Amino acid sequence: MARVAVAGGRIALAIVLMASPLTPGLAGAEVIDRVVATVGSRTITWSDVRAAVSLGLVAGAPTADPGGQAAVDAVVNRELVALEVERYGPGGTPEAAVDDRLAAISDRLGEGELARVMARAGLDPPRLRALVREQLEIERYVAERFGAAAQPTDDEVRRYFLERAAEFVLDGVPMSFEAAEPAAREALTAERRQRLVDDWVAGLRRRATVVIRTGLGL
Repeated sequence: MARVAVAGGRIALAIVLMASPLTPGLAGAEVIDRVVATVGSRTITWSDVRAAVSLGLVAGAPTADPGGQAAVDAVVNRELVALEVERYGPGGTPEAAVDDRLAAISDRLGEGELARVMARAGLDPPRLRALVREQLEIERYVAERFGAAAQPTDDEVRRYFLERAAEFVLDGVPMSFEAAEPAAREALTAERRQRLVDDWVAGLRRRATVVIRTGLGL
């Protein structure tokens, strides 16, 4: 008997031996999978991790090793954030934004590869759409929560530029601070926001019950 745990469209398939009637279009199909982690009562499978990496739902996970430990950790962290957004997020994502992101994913992967990714993870179009909507809500929540706090002062941007002046080059010519300032500000803001997010996610992980299963031959 299949056991499928889906909340808010999240990838959360447990070990599936026979496709569930809750998975439209897969009735009668046989899908072999394995659990690689649990987050509270949620399960994360090997195919969930591969799908999340392929669909671009996790940042920093190596596409060359979509079932590796770094990818598993990234998907676990995303699950923790998704649960937080489910409780406190703004919701109300426009359908047009979901359409745009789905189109971007399809363009990047190609229709054939997207279909294969969906088949491996047991995703039908409505569930894929729900995942994309959830991803957009995660991105919006993180931007609203940490955007203002990550903004650097003018002095901090100048110091950042001076410490990395060799990185700001245009056509082989070193850039002035005035020319490089927008890029330097954007880079520093992104670094600071990522540190804030990393600290926040680490706190979520300390408070949650997370089990990573090793030795599964991923």
